[in-house]
Amino acid sequence: MRSGGGVKPGLTKWFWALYWMSMDKGSLSALRLAKLIGVQWRSAYSMLRKLHVAMAHRDSLYRPTDLIEIDDTYLGGNKTGKAGRGSGRTPVLITIGTTDEGKPGFAAIETLDSMGEPHIEDFARRRLQPTAGCHADAFSFLRGLAAHITHIPKVTSPEKADE
Repeated sequence: MRSGGGVKPGLTKWFWALYWMSMDKGSLSALRLAKLIGVQWRSAYSMLRKLHVAMAHRDSLYRPTDLIEIDDTYLGGNKTGKAGRGSGRTPVLITIGTTDEGKPGFAAIETLDSMGEPHIEDFARRRLQPTAGCHADAFSFLRGLAAHITHIPKVTSPEKADE
């Protein structure tokens, strides 16, 4: 027993807290979590705070390593007037690392202000291991990755583009 008469939540309560946090559409309150998992409000508040801190530090602890596949995409509906890559939609950069067995590992996904070299370099500096090798298409802005990781441009022939 701790001071205040409470008992430390067991592992099962922590898993339920994670579940309810991930299932909640908004921000799960400590009062609601306390009722859902059967703990005191103070315990629920402490659990939520610790889980939020762990989630915030996740990106600095887990970075794609070894060989990374990187690509860009754009989100949003078609915009009228502007033609070309992106066409006014939100640019997104996606990286996936591989494990020693060649299976997908950690991923990093982030929306960028633009697909310009400074934004891509900033992404690489914050989200990728400097020792990693990187397969990417020959998109000119991705050449800026070479300052932070080993960039290996990969051009896919039109016949294999759908694979």
